[in-house]
Amino acid sequence: LSAVYFFDGKLIGCNIAAGASYTFTIYKWDSDNADATIIRQDTKGANLDGGATAIGGSIYATGTWTSGKIWCVTNGATTVKVYPVTNGTVGDAQTITLKDAKGAALEYKNADGRGSAGIFVEADGTFWLNNMNGAPIHYKADGTYIEAMNKDAVGASVGGTGISVASFGSKRYLASTTYTTGS
Repeated sequence: LSAVYFFDGKLIGCNIAAGASYTFTIYKWDSDNADATIIRQDTKGANLDGGATAIGGSIYATGTWTSGKIWCVTNGATTVKVYPVTNGTVGDAQTITLKDAKGAALEYKNADGRGSAGIFVEADGTFWLNNMNGAPIHYKADGTYIEAMNKDAVGASVGGTGISVASFGSKRYLASTTYTTGS
């Protein structure tokens, strides 16, 4: 288990699938006392790039079990897989290809191999994504770049994998986890 999220009264979680021989699994727990139920499995590394790309470092959900979505970011944060949820059933994922400020599809580079980007989805369908190699970026629902957070706001290290957005009073805040390397 690599990531968990509270979704419409249930807990969901997933593993990391990092290659062609791995199976990506999404689990659901109905209560504290319940055993995990498998609600989605994809083989061959979640069918991403022939199985060469990892998925499962983070999980997020919007909507309800009647009509919702489960969001997972792929390794290197170049695509997002969005699984539709309809009447409790998790369907085949839609792939959102992320684009840079010039409109070009992001390339896999400097990825950490864990698909560990954090994601936060806004009510309007836009989303913020944060991974280890840059400041958080705001995207349209189709993966088009909107804006990047000022890297100076998070200090010298812009790397991080956790993200949260919240309103407090009359302002909106974005929190980003950062880390440094070395001793």
